[in-house]
Amino acid sequence: MRQTVAASIAFSRVLAQLPHPADDAEKIHRDTFARMVTQTVAVEGLEFAFPEQGAGEEAWQQAYADFQRMDGGLMNRWYRALEEVDQPPNERAFWPSHRLTEDERKNRLSAGSSGKTTSGATSPSSSPSAADS
Repeated sequence: MRQTVAASIAFSRVLAQLPHPADDAEKIHRDTFARMVTQTVAVEGLEFAFPEQGAGEEAWQQAYADFQRMDGGLMNRWYRALEEVDQPPNERAFWPSHRLTEDERKNRLSAGSSGKTTSGATSPSSSPSAADS
């Protein structure tokens, strides 16, 4: 399911149940786990179950330990599916530049008159120019 404010709140609650990360690498995977838990409705064939929201710290820590033993390829595919579902819903011309391919960013640059990267679609200026006076 697409990320929502409710999912963001649940994400914070899940993180609060997990042990403090030892380093940045563990923090990234801990965050990935919490995101998967809060944005996933069901996974067929998953070898462990996610605790219900409101479950105790022990249940969450066990689920995180099970997650750490999960196949890395499955985690990568699952993460890509979350990225896909969270793509902006409108046309690519309005997407932030970091979500575009390199070619799309180059095309956006050539569309702008200033040569600066924009974060959205380009449009004509609404302010009067010297030629309008």
